[in-house]
Amino acid sequence: MSKAGSWAHRAILIGGDAVILLGAFQLGLEYWVQKVGPNAGEFFPAAIICLGAYLLTLSMFDLYDIQRNYRSQQASTLTHILGAVVMAGVGLSGLFYLMPGVKLPRGSFFIQMGLAIPLLYLWRINFSRLRQEMLIPKRVLIVGTGEDGQTALDLLKRFGTEYHVVGFMMIQIGQHGRSVDTPSWAALTLCLRSLRSTTSKASSWRSRRRKAKD
Repeated sequence: MSKAGSWAHRAILIGGDAVILLGAFQLGLEYWVQKVGPNAGEFFPAAIICLGAYLLTLSMFDLYDIQRNYRSQQASTLTHILGAVVMAGVGLSGLFYLMPGVKLPRGSFFIQMGLAIPLLYLWRINFSRLRQEMLIPKRVLIVGTGEDGQTALDLLKRFGTEYHVVGFMMIQIGQHGRSVDTPSWAALTLCLRSLRSTTSKASSWRSRRRKAKD
């Protein structure tokens, strides 16, 4: 995947987080204002400070790794989000003492934390699906069979549909480390034909899908 594509997908992930965090802060602030009064706090600059703290802790917990399949690692994703939100809450609590001139409504922070955890989790689960829809799967031919081939297949499955395994190629090693059953040119040609066939089928399928959406 190109660097431009990686940055574009990461920007989408960060943008979704920003919308969630600012929206959760606004909802928490409105509730707190209704409960305490109009002097409970203001949206700016508290919301920007809060957003920066959350984005920093989410980055520290590797929650902007777009290569990670959040959908297949749901427990780990939820644990990392909990850790990032708690760390951000602790850091923001310290700002009450370091920045006394800025009104930071303490109550809205707790409301934001309660809203941010499930929303950030659901956003990452759906982001993995969205990213897989935007990607064109890379076709992979695994050299090796048996346990080694299965290990490679399991590793590629962690990336969701980013990689498409088209087949396995068996290579046997002799007693002196020499290959005694290397693939013939006919086998290689057959694999390449399979790759081209898969490419054309994937392209036609995606074009039909785009036309159906339009």
